[in-house]
Amino acid sequence: MLRRVPRRLAALLALVCVLAGCRRSQERSVSVSDIMKADPSLRDQLVSTSAVVTYSDSDWQILFIQDQGLGMYMGLPRGSNAEIGDRVQIVGKISSPGNGLETPTVSILSRNNSLPPPQFVGDYSTCLDSCRSWLRSGGLSAGQD
Repeated sequence: MLRRVPRRLAALLALVCVLAGCRRSQERSVSVSDIMKADPSLRDQLVSTSAVVTYSDSDWQILFIQDQGLGMYMGLPRGSNAEIGDRVQIVGKISSPGNGLETPTVSILSRNNSLPPPQFVGDYSTCLDSCRSWLRSGGLSAGQD
């Protein structure tokens, strides 16, 4: 009887490992633009993207990233040491439009990369929602004494 318990435990452990591997394989690679648009078909899906850090502030826990198409603001996950010029892979779940990713994780792929070219903002109406969220969270008070 004692021999069955380890076999059952091993079978259960193997099943957990397989299921964890299957869940990871459901991760979908998308662009920063896809994350910001939050297409309804992508909401609540685990996605990953690769981009270059254009600004990072560990004290304020903020991070700006940009791929070749679009830039995005996000909270810097605790323990992350991403710096300007780092190419990072970010994994998280897509939330509502303009809100980025829920519970993101940041992995550094390479350091000292050149920054992507700045993107021209032609339609400032899309920036309004971002500014409102900064005001609600107190983000603009950082420079005030």
